[in-house]
Amino acid sequence: MKYVIFYIDDEADLLEIFVESYASEDFDVRIFTDPQQLLAALDDRTSNQILPDLILIDFRLPGTNGDQLAQEIDRKLNATVPKVLITGDLRIASTARFIKVFSKPYDPEDMQRFLDSGEWRRSRSTAEPR
Repeated sequence: MKYVIFYIDDEADLLEIFVESYASEDFDVRIFTDPQQLLAALDDRTSNQILPDLILIDFRLPGTNGDQLAQEIDRKLNATVPKVLITGDLRIASTARFIKVFSKPYDPEDMQRFLDSGEWRRSRSTAEPR
């Protein structure tokens, strides 16, 4: 079974590069350019839709920021999904709980090592039913 990764960034070209680089037999990557799209995908979960295993969030987004979006995701899901902040501005102050911060541009090999690591993968036995 694949791990589902949601990635939101308002730069569509970065999302496409991410999909081309990391979507695989291990990772089902779903991309979003607008926070409302991502939140709608979480609202629309049915028996055919899946809770993400990991969410990558750009800090600067239309109408919000990554910190606010991460908090909204936790409220909406009533659960904590591992989240990674991706930002070009390392001076930001975050109150959300991100398990890692990548600075833009991130090193593709560092990202691959992180995705391949077990540090963000939660036990499927304690996760929501799929």
